[in-house]
Amino acid sequence: MNRPATILRPASFMQNDLAQNEPLLGAGIFGMPLGHAGVSMVDIRDIAEAAAIALLHRERAEAR
Repeated sequence: MNRPATILRPASFMQNDLAQNEPLLGAGIFGMPLGHAGVSMVDIRDIAEAAAIALLHRERAEAR
């Protein structure tokens, strides 16, 4: 069965890095255990905009 949906799955928020400001600038340490993996980061305002667009699109659709 096909069910249209919008799924928002951010990996990490840019605003979380504000807590890392002091250790990063003071000791040069980034306290997130990322290792060698790349992590996609997104601004919370962009997530809010994407969610609003998806909700409005669904609300304005002719069929459910």
